[in-house]
Amino acid sequence: MLDNTRLSCYILTHDSERYLDQVLSALAPVVDDLLLVDSGSTDRTRQIAREFGARFLYRPLDGFSSQRRRSLSTTLRRLSVSN
Repeated sequence: MLDNTRLSCYILTHDSERYLDQVLSALAPVVDDLLLVDSGSTDRTRQIAREFGARFLYRPLDGFSSQRRRSLSTTLRRLSVSN
C-alpha cells in the first residue's frame, strides 16, 4: 500500500545494535519511512528501531538478494534507498 510517503529507506539487520543508533540518527530526519528487515537479532536491534519509530520486520535469511527483494516490496514508496 503506497501512501504520501516520499522517501523510504530499508536496512537489513542482524545483531546491529553496535552501529544502529548512529545510522538511524542520521536517517530519521531525512526519510519518511524507515524499515528494518531483521534476520533474527538477539541484541537490542529491535528496541533501537522502536526508539526511532522504524518499522521492524523479522524475516529469516534465505539469501541476500531475496532479503533485498522482500525489503523493497515492503517499503511504502518505490523511491527507496538501502544500506
